[in-house]
Amino acid sequence: MNLSVGELELKCALNWIRRKVYSAINRCYNREAKQYKDYGGRGIRVHILWLKDLDAFVAYLTSLPGWTDPNLVLDRIDNDGHYEPGNLRF
Repeated sequence: MNLSVGELELKCALNWIRRKVYSAINRCYNREAKQYKDYGGRGIRVHILWLKDLDAFVAYLTSLPGWTDPNLVLDRIDNDGHYEPGNLRF
């Protein structure tokens, strides 16, 4: 299967986004995670519908400006808020 450069870039960007999703969930729910105390330990959670449907989380993130730039980080606008619609940006 030969992918065009654009298709390959999109596939890489989607893999990057999926890693961000798994990292956010890990920080919020895995008590053994290095950053748990700063996220889950403070009560930060991932939107319940996104936990049930990770593709919905990915779809939301890919609707945000800048999602294809791997140099950007996923940021919560309100540092005390959850990973939820309206509180995320890159």
